[in-house]
Amino acid sequence: MAGKFDIALYPAGPAGRHVYAGSHTFAIPTSVHDRPAALALLRFLTSEESQLVEARLGSLPTRPAVLAQVRAESPPGSIQARRWSLLEETTAAALFPPVHPRYPLMENALWRAVQRAIVGTITVEEALAEAAAGVREIVSGTA
Repeated sequence: MAGKFDIALYPAGPAGRHVYAGSHTFAIPTSVHDRPAALALLRFLTSEESQLVEARLGSLPTRPAVLAQVRAESPPGSIQARRWSLLEETTAAALFPPVHPRYPLMENALWRAVQRAIVGTITVEEALAEAAAGVREIVSGTA
């Protein structure tokens, strides 16, 4: 298949180019039995060395130094170099969730409504109304 397909920047819509994607998120739960081991694992997973291994396999690193290194390792004009450039341009248009203590609850309300609209159980307008009502309940503390 090599040479038959290419990579491209996410398309822009009427409101511009916006992308939303998840990424690794790590936490140590309060119920953990071995906190030092959990912390050691977290440090290993988020280390520059681990990110470099993952980036060389195609993951987008969060550490700027790792991104710079894998970009420098990519031959000029190669598909890898182009991919890193497009990924960097895409992340510049990324939407990040707000820092709000109840945001996970809001996201849960949103995805349920969106999913129901996608599968056709409810209309888009109904999904928007449902999602808005759910977020209002969460923000007001009644949920």
